Amino acid sequence: MRDMAFYLGFLFSLLSLSLHAQNFTEKAKELGIEHFMSDSKAMGGGVAIFDFNNDGWEDIYLTGGDENDQLYENLGNDNYREVTKEMGITQFRSIKTMGVVAGDVDNDGFTDLFITTAEGARCYLLKNLEGKSFTNVALAAGITHEAWSMTATMADYDLDGDLDIYVGNYVAYDNLPFDQNITSPLADFFYENNGDGTFTKIDNPLASEEKGCTLVSSFSDIDQDGDSDLFVLNDFGDFYVPNKVLVNNYPNKNFSNESDTSGMNAAINSMGVAVGDFNEDGNFDYYVTNIGHNKLYENKGLLSYEDVARDLEVSDGTGVCWGTAFLDINNDGHLDLYASKGSLLNLNDTQNNLLYLGFGNEARFEDVSETLVTSQPNKARGMAYGDLNNDGKLDMIAANIRVSEGNRGSTKVYMNTTPDQANWLKVKLEGTVNNRSGYGALVKIYADGKEQIREVSGGSSYLSVHSSIVHFGLNQLDAVDSLVVEWPREKKREVFKNLEANTDYFVKEGDGIFERVFETINICQGDEIVIGGETVSEEGVYTEFIGEGETNIIKLTKLVVNDAATADCSQVTVPSEENIDGLEMVVYPSPFNNTLRIVSGADLEDEVHIILSDISGNIVRNQFVNSKAANGSITISGYETLPAGVYVLKIISGNKTYHRKILKS
Repeated sequence: MRDMAFYLGFLFSLLSLSLHAQNFTEKAKELGIEHFMSDSKAMGGGVAIFDFNNDGWEDIYLTGGDENDQLYENLGNDNYREVTKEMGITQFRSIKTMGVVAGDVDNDGFTDLFITTAEGARCYLLKNLEGKSFTNVALAAGITHEAWSMTATMADYDLDGDLDIYVGNYVAYDNLPFDQNITSPLADFFYENNGDGTFTKIDNPLASEEKGCTLVSSFSDIDQDGDSDLFVLNDFGDFYVPNKVLVNNYPNKNFSNESDTSGMNAAINSMGVAVGDFNEDGNFDYYVTNIGHNKLYENKGLLSYEDVARDLEVSDGTGVCWGTAFLDINNDGHLDLYASKGSLLNLNDTQNNLLYLGFGNEARFEDVSETLVTSQPNKARGMAYGDLNNDGKLDMIAANIRVSEGNRGSTKVYMNTTPDQANWLKVKLEGTVNNRSGYGALVKIYADGKEQIREVSGGSSYLSVHSSIVHFGLNQLDAVDSLVVEWPREKKREVFKNLEANTDYFVKEGDGIFERVFETINICQGDEIVIGGETVSEEGVYTEFIGEGETNIIKLTKLVVNDAATADCSQVTVPSEENIDGLEMVVYPSPFNNTLRIVSGADLEDEVHIILSDISGNIVRNQFVNSKAANGSITISGYETLPAGVYVLKIISGNKTYHRKILKS
């Protein structure tokens, strides 16, 4: 009997391990992302997940340290392309970059970037020029300090409708190795947005010593009173200054130091911070990573916190943890917990990243870190999460650092392959009276007698910023009773009821709620296509507003133009304006020799116009075909005399036009 119990337990353990092993698949190279961060001092490694061109697909910015930074555009088809130089980001060839945060600092509708740099260099403010390029405006904007800056975080601390920037600085040193020759910690800087494209470096508003060897900081509405407070976490906390909790005294432009009374003033080597309501009591809790044991501060109310990390077995206690986040990886409605790990040594001493499944108000976690193990070296630093492929599941990126030439680790992109078919809901905010990024807003949903709460943040983790799109897991619920958005300025509330699951929503302050739908179309150079009733051929994002009963829809069509000289361009298919599977037009074979077959999933007009042109646009075949007689499958032949090469086939049926690039063998 004991043997049988042991056997069943063993089988259950194997089954559990097997299921957990399917949570994530590392796909960086498969997606076209090849990156690592290089720094002999073992710091740096920032990640930003944001949408720089407003096409509805999350792009990726990665700092490089001694290597170039990299910007990857999401093509919406499980592929990324590096567009760093194309987007004008060429400033960092001789500058050591550390971290990155993203936010619309000038409220023009496009997300800008703030890049921190090491060892006496200036920080960079990269203005987004309508999604077409970036330009550094830091000096013109008044951001002129020179320091070893590590972290930055954005919020509208004075609630005037624009984003301010807090910059956390590290240490000064006078010789190498720097960790043995540190002379002093550096003062942090606070830049207030003037609303005219410039910032003013304000004198210390914190009513406390600003020096503290800061590695990470995060604006967060700790007391949920509608203004952004500040959590500043310090390295060498036992030697310099412990962590600080600074409560915003709006409308006064200063902060109160509540570090001691809060219980979060740990004198440790703080590396990262995660914000989330892990036990579902409506209050934000904070997870702080460290060298050694991490801390999980459970919110007890009235600015009182208790470290429960060891009780809940999420303190780890081995190695070094960095970037971290609360996120719902399996859409079960409970926040899970992730932390990057990586040693400080210049060896290939892999430390596996951490992942704990959460169980909400049960206040417990289950260690499933084995789902993140890869065969590649791992020395992770910053991390960020977002839904990279718009499938309703949160994916994660962990930046890997190389301390010396011998390190071979590279940045990991963990695509969520959780097998559970749980439902979800996503919300993108746009402020009008408030800052356009919606930073500082609280978003709540109510469903099945339960509340979930999220905060839209302008930077946390470690030197990184998560996607600003709010994500909720719904388990098996097919709708939510209500969605509540609490905007920070004047704490204005907007309520939207009876929302369907598995939907991406867009809330514009004061202008209602919209459903967002996405489409990616690939064509080749020289091709054109009809989008929204207009014939277009230029690569970009095309937006349509569609009214459908009581539902307002924003349709974002991303048009990708591929180089006609590339081999794979011959296989690019162009859907019709109505991109529905049933209307897909299939042409085969490609390459073809003498005969082509055209098959349509939708009814064709009785007379179909077929035009075949060479790559220069010369028409080599022009004919009309009776599709009714062909029963929807058209076969055309007589091409044996055509020379081999690339051709464009245009198929016209009624008011619909289809293009196909094909190869002649």
